[in-house]
This record gives sequence, C-alpha cells and structure tokens, in this order.
Amino acid sequence: MAARDTLTVITLAAYGGKDEDTSDSFTTGTGANDLQFVHPGGDVLVYINNTVASPISTTVVGVASPRTFNRAVDITVATAASKASVVGIPSAGFNQGGGVVHMDFTDDTTEYAVYKITPTPNA
Repeated sequence: MAARDTLTVITLAAYGGKDEDTSDSFTTGTGANDLQFVHPGGDVLVYINNTVASPISTTVVGVASPRTFNRAVDITVATAASKASVVGIPSAGFNQGGGVVHMDFTDDTTEYAVYKITPTPNA
C-alpha cells in the first residue's frame, strides 16, 4: 500500500464557522492511498462529501484501547449517492500512533475535510 495522503485539520471559531472558513477545505481522496490526519484532541468532525451517483463507505480504522475493552472498533460511515455525511471522531480508540487517525475508502472522487471545533468560552 502506498503512503497515506494527509488531511489538514481546520479549526473553526468558537462561535461557529462561516462558509468562507470551510468552502475550500476539501481534499479529494485517492482510494489506493487512503487518508490520515493528526487528531488534535478535543472535538473533531470528519465531513464526507460524496460526489458520485452511487453510495460509498468510509472506514475510520480503530485500534485496541482500554476505552474499547482492548478491541479494535472501526467506524464505518455509509454516505448516500450525491450526499454528505458528518461523523465525530474521538482521539481514544483511533490513534494509530503519534496521534494519527487512518481512514480507508475506495472511491477516488469523494471529498473529505476534518474540522476541530473550538469550545465556546464561558460568558
């Protein structure tokens, strides 16, 4: 398998991101390479934009951890044709080492983005 392509994590503002914060943040994945990103901790959302006329699936590869009772538990997201999905990814249970999270898929036209949600400060 070739080296995984790396997604850049985009941080959204505490009171919500604006469209211009996210509009050019997609990376088109290459199924032969798959994807990875460095989980920054906290709340992270993966946005999956299916640009084809058939359903696709994306698997976030789990690793065994005490949180998952020492079993590797993957998250598989099914995204309908020409639709989008959003999934939250915790850092525990998915850290492949060095904070890296792996995502596997087969379609070469699906667009991906990873967003870190900044906690809202107490007023």
